[in-house]
Amino acid sequence: IIYDKLNGVHSLNVDTASKNLAGKIEQLPHLLSKLKEQLLANLNSLKDIKDSNKTDAILKQLHAIKGSSSTLGMVMLSDIIKDLEYQISNNKLDETESLITQYSQQVQQFEKELAVLEINFSSHDEKKTNQSDLLVVLKKILHQLSNDNPEANALFFEHKESLTKTFGEDITTLSAQLDEFSYAMAIETITSILNNSNNEDS
Repeated sequence: IIYDKLNGVHSLNVDTASKNLAGKIEQLPHLLSKLKEQLLANLNSLKDIKDSNKTDAILKQLHAIKGSSSTLGMVMLSDIIKDLEYQISNNKLDETESLITQYSQQVQQFEKELAVLEINFSSHDEKKTNQSDLLVVLKKILHQLSNDNPEANALFFEHKESLTKTFGEDITTLSAQLDEFSYAMAIETITSILNNSNNEDS
């Protein structure tokens, strides 16, 4: 059933993604949602492409997203990013406009297809999670981060929507820290959320 739903994302090669995830295809919807956020942020940063002070940061971001796109089976998107990365690296900024347009169109299409996918999944496995359950999730993420367990990111993005509704801006901050692999800061943010929750209970 999951496989059939994922095939609704036409830019996605489900077989490639399944192979790269060692068959753990149930993780893919959450990882794709994370990728979407990274893509949208990257598109926004490309507005500053001719600012030489921001070129290195843009290239670093593109390189990371290229790898994620390839791993998750977004082959066409990964190829466009690869070409864009090459042109920027070789200072061919005047030639990037058409590629950025293609990139933007691919992201928009992906965003639409993913929205349908998320609706389909939520209609089947939507759960009501109360605050105490979410605190358990945060403690588990904290433990994984403290032990350099890469599953922390997947667990966070699986519960991100519920966490955001419950804890607000702190989760937005945490999401950005995880995206940037700033795990030490993420640990501080989670610890602060847990401490604040304990103070409210006392």
